[in-house]
Amino acid sequence: AAVASPAFASTALDGRLTRHNFHRVPFIAFNRKDDLPRDFVCHAFGLAQVGLQQCYVPSSEGQVRAALAGWGVTVVPRLVAQAALAEGALVDVCPDVRYAVPLYWHCWNLDSDVLARLSDALCRAALHALDPL
Repeated sequence: AAVASPAFASTALDGRLTRHNFHRVPFIAFNRKDDLPRDFVCHAFGLAQVGLQQCYVPSSEGQVRAALAGWGVTVVPRLVAQAALAEGALVDVCPDVRYAVPLYWHCWNLDSDVLARLSDALCRAALHALDPL
């Protein structure tokens, strides 16, 4: 979800992120290798490539805190922003867009009962907590 503080969304975006205003606002990304904000904007507006103004906060929770503080728009898993969205502390600035990102579980290829149980528990929890693609 692309989220921002209500004040930022109102002032900088007239309430919504659009193909005509995304280039004027800062996006909060994890680091320079984080393509999620760019990919989200391309997907949302049917664009092949975009350049974004970005600042970097190397934590999903930190990105939410930066958005709460009015730094700009961040694109994070809806689950990460869910509480702030429910409280009205953040708003979804592109509410009609859902952008699914495949997730992968990587672990050592070891013959380990503990690792096998952990992997199984993680995968079951993910199926329960996350929207399937």
